[in-house]
Amino acid sequence: TLKASRLATTEEKCDKQCDVAQDFTPTIMAFDGDVPRYGVDTTESFTLPGNNSKEYRVRAIELDNNGQETTTIPIDEKKSGGESLPLSNLKPRKDYKFKVEETSGAQILNTLEKIVTTGDTGLVLWLRFNEDPSKSIMCEGDDNPSKTICDYSGNSNHGIPQGGPQWLEPPQSGILDGAFKFDGTNDQVLIDNVSALNPDSVSVIAVVTNIDKYSEQQLVDKRLDGATYNLRLAGDGFYPLYVQFVILSSVQDYYHMTSDRLINNDIPYHIAGTFDHATGEVGIYLNGEPVTTYLDLVPVDTIGQIDRSVKSTSKLFIGNNSYGNANYFSGNMSEIFIFDRPLSAEEVNKYYLSTSGD
Repeated sequence: TLKASRLATTEEKCDKQCDVAQDFTPTIMAFDGDVPRYGVDTTESFTLPGNNSKEYRVRAIELDNNGQETTTIPIDEKKSGGESLPLSNLKPRKDYKFKVEETSGAQILNTLEKIVTTGDTGLVLWLRFNEDPSKSIMCEGDDNPSKTICDYSGNSNHGIPQGGPQWLEPPQSGILDGAFKFDGTNDQVLIDNVSALNPDSVSVIAVVTNIDKYSEQQLVDKRLDGATYNLRLAGDGFYPLYVQFVILSSVQDYYHMTSDRLINNDIPYHIAGTFDHATGEVGIYLNGEPVTTYLDLVPVDTIGQIDRSVKSTSKLFIGNNSYGNANYFSGNMSEIFIFDRPLSAEEVNKYYLSTSGD
């Protein structure tokens, strides 16, 4: 069965997507505890609460990026309590409204609705910036009230905003879902170090727009010690900028890839870096397309044999670097993804299309 998850109260979290829960029997409320809010695994199933005297009708209604209902997927029209309910017909990385009706014949006794988000294979972090940090919305699965930037991967790697980044709702964010406007001075998001954020192979994605600084600035950084990674923009004080993806060994040797394709500040950019530890292959992608890269720092003899056995103990920094050099990002950012595997070119393109609205 799926892992248990605490039900956050309406006061704790109620942005544009809210749980609906009132006056339910203990039997149907067990459904809420069995199905997590974030990172629902579509390869698993969960067991309906109660015994075979209880009957349920379960539907999943797909939501678009504005939270509006679209396609209704009948997961099972009639199931008894205690039976297994597969989730294989749900899509990865999608928002759904689960609607569970407890029935007796044609009579509906109770109804429970819950918004959930499905995960994806190897996804260890997914920040969507859908929560307004000024409202102190508590992320489900975490009891730290400072962690208001919710991780939708299901791994509870929730973030703490610092410096006061401005929250932007669509459409002013310029990006699907919400966004944070980082001021380039002291805005950042910190995420606690956990082993899942220190994989041997790694893929990192960030969606940015309205970039208004011309020099080096960090998107995702974990370079302080150990085998780590870094995705950033670089420049010499003038537009256009270019992308750099950095992989470090256990002793902080650099494998440093730079894109040959430049970016400006006038459109949203979906930026991805991938690294396959087994083969040493590194890729950089802009808006779903691979770009030519060149290597400008390689103090490691064979990249495929890079030592990544000593893991980083650093926090993960979003919008700044872990060294404290104040390379703050200036612009709007959303849709941060980290995977513990190298994404294929086809997968990167699918992620781009899913975040661009195409």
